[in-house]
Amino acid sequence: MPLAWLLGAMTICLIATFAGMKLSKPGAITLAMRAILGVAVGSAFTPELNERLIGLSFSLAFLLPYCLITALCGYYFFKKIGRFDRPTAFYSAMPGGFQDMVAFGEEAGAKLQPLALVHATRIIILVFTLPFLVSWIEGFSVDRNAPYTWPAHQDLAILFACGAGGWFIAKMLRISGAAIVGPMIASGIVHYLGITEATAPRLFMELAQLIIGVHIGCQYQGMKLKEMGYVMALSLAYLCVLGIITVFFVFCASFFATADPIAALLAFSPGGQAEMNLIAFAMDIDMTYVALHHLIRMVIVIVGAQVMFKLLTSFIK
Repeated sequence: MPLAWLLGAMTICLIATFAGMKLSKPGAITLAMRAILGVAVGSAFTPELNERLIGLSFSLAFLLPYCLITALCGYYFFKKIGRFDRPTAFYSAMPGGFQDMVAFGEEAGAKLQPLALVHATRIIILVFTLPFLVSWIEGFSVDRNAPYTWPAHQDLAILFACGAGGWFIAKMLRISGAAIVGPMIASGIVHYLGITEATAPRLFMELAQLIIGVHIGCQYQGMKLKEMGYVMALSLAYLCVLGIITVFFVFCASFFATADPIAALLAFSPGGQAEMNLIAFAMDIDMTYVALHHLIRMVIVIVGAQVMFKLLTSFIK
């Protein structure tokens, strides 16, 4: 299977949850795995990035209309069809991170149970389907005999410093998604400057897949079965709407910005930043392109979500 560590762990935890077992989420160790992923993604920001800036800027320009259209369509979908209240409908529709949208929604008075369930369903479905879709299109094969190699001691120390230092600084600055964004920026800087060319060891990346897979698989833990069926069905229907929007913008990025369609599919897919970057890294799909798009999308959503919510609730009934 593609991404066997991620999908295997996620599947087993989902089965255990639906079977009624009580699981404990990985907790803080998940943040450490996100830091490892951030360091790995940052290693894609090499000096060659200068040659791609113009092409990337054309593609990145589609992110703002993508976020706006997604938010508006989703708001109407959950408000009119799902009969959600305004804050729950709006933050269910926003293509942002699970934790950020739940936190913003709680502050705005949203109902946390359906809000969390909508985002959990969206992420799980995308994480499970995209690797198989990419494998089918690209003919991706898993190398079972690839050796486990390690960077030199000084390179490993630099990567560790990027992970720990970047995470600490981002957390001090209260940057959303600090565990992945801080290490990614720190690693991107040292790789862009040519200080090191090393990336995170394969063993660490497989461990990150395993823990993140467990974390995703435990998202339904504690949710009521009575409400779960209705909201999951609603979420699947909304994913079809998101799929149409995503395909449109993938076509725009491919046609107008000459982006690789597979990279654009991962870049514009409304999954979690960590999960989409992990798929791109594990399947060797233009990490620079995918990571930049999800980073900018996160900034747009975090900065604009609360402002847009106030405008929507003021002018749209």
